Amino acid sequence: MARKKKTLPFHIAHNYKHFELVIGGVKFWARDASAAKLYCDKVGWSPSSLKEIKGGDNETTTTKL
Repeated sequence: MARKKKTLPFHIAHNYKHFELVIGGVKFWARDASAAKLYCDKVGWSPSSLKEIKGGDNETTTTKL
């Protein structure tokens, strides 16, 4: 039996935002800025260089946490 193909990716269906660390260039998805900061603390990254990626790669805004 074939698996049913998902219609929407998880991050779009659950309204996740795309975040990036300026230092290191690590990109990840999180629910909001507070969840992204919590994830950075858990992994051991500095949340001071965290920024939210809006739209494409060229359009970014800094998130103050």
